[in-house]
Amino acid sequence: MKAARAPKAFFPLYLILSITLSSCREDSAHKTTEPYSAVISTELSNSRVSAITEGAQGYIWIGTFRGLNRFNVHEYHQYFSTSDSTSLCDSQINDVYKDSRGWLWVATVNGVSVYTDKDNFLKAPIHHTNQNGYQFFENKDGKLFLNMMHQLAVLDEETLSFEVPLPDFDKNYTFRQRCFIDNSNKLWVVNPLLLRRFNSSTLEVEDSVAVSGTPTHFFMQGERYIWMTGTGSISLYDTHSRKFISPPAAIRDHPVLSKATINLIHPYGTNGLLFCTLKNGMFLYSATDGTVVHQSEKGFPFRAPQFRVSTMFTDSQKNLWIGSTDQGISVAYNYRERFNPDNSLSMAFAGKTVTSLAMDSDANMWIATLTGELFVRNLREGRSTEIPLQKLLGASYNEKSTIKDILVDDEGRVWLAAQNDHKVLQCRYSNGTAHLEHSYSLPSPMTISQDAGGTVWIGSMWGGPYVLYAKRPSDPDFTRIEAFSAPATFLSCITQVDDNHVWASAFMEPIMQIDTRTWEVSSAPISDEDFAACIRKSVFIPTQMTRDSHGDVWIGTVANGLWRWSRSDQRLQRMEGLACDDVSSILEDEQGNIWVGTLWGLSMYDRSVDKFTTYHKTDGLGGDEFYDSACCLQPSGFPTFGGSHGITAFNPVDIGIRRNVPLWFEDLKVHNKSAVPSEGKNIDKLLSVCDEIRLRHSDDGFSISFAALDYNEFDRIQYSYKMEGYDSYWIEAGSNREAYYAHLHPGRYLFRVRIADNEKSINETENSIRVIVAAPWWGTWWAWALYILAAAIVVYSIIKVRHHVREARRAARRAEREKEQELRTNKMNASYFANISHEFRTPLTMISGPVSQLCKDPAITGEGKNLLHIVQRNITRMLSLVNQLMDFNKLENDTLKLQVARTDVVSLLRSLSEVFEVNAGEKGIEFSLYGLEDNL
Repeated sequence: MKAARAPKAFFPLYLILSITLSSCREDSAHKTTEPYSAVISTELSNSRVSAITEGAQGYIWIGTFRGLNRFNVHEYHQYFSTSDSTSLCDSQINDVYKDSRGWLWVATVNGVSVYTDKDNFLKAPIHHTNQNGYQFFENKDGKLFLNMMHQLAVLDEETLSFEVPLPDFDKNYTFRQRCFIDNSNKLWVVNPLLLRRFNSSTLEVEDSVAVSGTPTHFFMQGERYIWMTGTGSISLYDTHSRKFISPPAAIRDHPVLSKATINLIHPYGTNGLLFCTLKNGMFLYSATDGTVVHQSEKGFPFRAPQFRVSTMFTDSQKNLWIGSTDQGISVAYNYRERFNPDNSLSMAFAGKTVTSLAMDSDANMWIATLTGELFVRNLREGRSTEIPLQKLLGASYNEKSTIKDILVDDEGRVWLAAQNDHKVLQCRYSNGTAHLEHSYSLPSPMTISQDAGGTVWIGSMWGGPYVLYAKRPSDPDFTRIEAFSAPATFLSCITQVDDNHVWASAFMEPIMQIDTRTWEVSSAPISDEDFAACIRKSVFIPTQMTRDSHGDVWIGTVANGLWRWSRSDQRLQRMEGLACDDVSSILEDEQGNIWVGTLWGLSMYDRSVDKFTTYHKTDGLGGDEFYDSACCLQPSGFPTFGGSHGITAFNPVDIGIRRNVPLWFEDLKVHNKSAVPSEGKNIDKLLSVCDEIRLRHSDDGFSISFAALDYNEFDRIQYSYKMEGYDSYWIEAGSNREAYYAHLHPGRYLFRVRIADNEKSINETENSIRVIVAAPWWGTWWAWALYILAAAIVVYSIIKVRHHVREARRAARRAEREKEQELRTNKMNASYFANISHEFRTPLTMISGPVSQLCKDPAITGEGKNLLHIVQRNITRMLSLVNQLMDFNKLENDTLKLQVARTDVVSLLRSLSEVFEVNAGEKGIEFSLYGLEDNL
């Protein structure tokens, strides 16, 4: 079964904002940086209890003189008034109230607060100098009122504050004023002096009635009757007839209750009232049968606490919570009290090991104990009488004398099997005395049974083949019947299976069938294969055998569980689903359910669904160990079982088959520190109403606690949990209510928890919450975006560098090719210049020779000779230039050497300039030399 999400029992956002602003203005001087946090404890904050209620999620809220407590079955979350603006107005609680919307209101001596889904409180301002809230209540229209004793305030839902329309609500200052809304939506206000009726919409006074007796406690029953009680006074007012009426006769005429000081009245059950008195304990008035039962008398439904009661509250599971003035709290668990509703019966035999039970026709229950006691309990009168066993046994009585089994036959005679005394006693009971009619000597009688013909059957111990004895009504004594072949065995079970046959089962022997007419013995119609298949451990040790209304035979064993022989197909099968394989007793109730007492709990087989439901001590059985064959059915239809704890009796109709238990998440701890709900933190709401848990990467250690809100003291609820996305299977936690995790990888998970119990008495319930573990900053999406961008840049840079390298290599190769080409070109040029120089040199050499001869010719003189010298000098220069061209290759090959010589620079310059004098003269240019007169 999937658990529903938490009810929407908290304020809308706009109301939270409005009241937060108001609270901030009022408490700005007391603001703290740390969010408000509750204190977790295993005890109440204070033993003086003032108010109890149940929240929208099923938590029990308990107001005390010092703080407010939220109870989750296992521990208390304590809330106090602190300097934080989100704490309670005051730690002294007057009232705790859940309104029709599920909002939880807290009235203190110094203001009113309302609980929020942040696990803190918001202050609701009261527009009056008096801030003492006393009582919350609502009318039929959902209008919320606050009784401030001397003033009456009304909630303004728009501003979430309390207006005070009636500032003079209690002019007499009685300090005892209570308010009630009747079924016609009228407001009734009662105090020790006056009873008034108001229109709950307009708050106009419509009626006023004087009150007598100065009552101090007031209670409205069924939205109609107003009870007013005080010191020895009880009065009752009918709001329909508007008259005082006489209290019920059972209350009015009760010798104690009518004179007691009643300080509290509380409804109980379908049509009952609990009256708490100051000195005389509790009384239960039943309007159904018009009776009053004191807490010490038979029929009182629970064990009353031994303290002065201050308040009472009945939760949704019908558990009764009882607060005290100085002793904390006590709980009368409804589910637990379904067992042993006759508290006086269970108390009378508490601590006694009951070994046998039987009912007679006069509603007398015969009860034998392990210590040799024999009692007769009259269920009508609720009175127990002990039967002196020594008187019945006479001389054979000894300190080991006990009654092993009891039978009340069809004529009302009581048969007692005194095993250690080897006696079977036949008695009659009258006027509180058991009268012995006959005593039979039989070896170690263990079990007694009677068939439809009136024959009494006895099973004995260690009698060899003669462990079965029978006596017809007309027989004077018992007859031995050889039913088994074993030399040593004990016969523990005899039951009638049809009109003409009984079955007998003995230790390590097959089940035998005896004809009740002829006493002929044969094997029971059970196949050897079925019989062998049912024995899985040890050997066959029967404890009880009984036939149900369908004709099926049920057989209890030690270590091999419960067997059923089906009459329809005559097959024997082992029944699975018991809490324990050691079966002690078997009983069918009037609804056809089979109840099985074991050495660890009581199991109920529901034939309609073919399943067992098991109950334990924690359910109110009183104990878990039941005794062999110690069971009977009361005339009221109540199955009754005996065991080491005494007696367990119950109405099977009141026993629930399966129950729904709320399951909520409780606390989140990060690094062993409780997480407080706050915006932007791990949780933004109370964990039970939060949708998800957000964790940082550094929150590598955390725990989640959870609780099943079962207030019936169930220690057997089993928890299991699983973190989907991390755990591959469910983790069985047993009764542990906390799951621990560490080093979860960043991601989204779903934490699931479910509950069940081994006895299948509750419906399996599951709840879940999302867990989000954030990645570290280096693992966030934007970090990954930066990583990708940086990687892209690096890749781009590498590609670009490689491109540049390739381009540089291409350029180098081009430059090398160009250089080679240049070298080839240079070589070609040098070769060309060398060749052309040779070509120039040859004609110049040919010219130089004749000119030199002409210069030497004495016949040529004057200007002609000068011109020839000029020609000679230029030819010589041209040859020099041609030689330089021819030396160009030497320059490229670095083989040309510098040749230095001393010469007359002035003479050289003159010879060079003479070439230009002729050309200049031809062009009419005067060519002059200066400074070349000397030698240098």
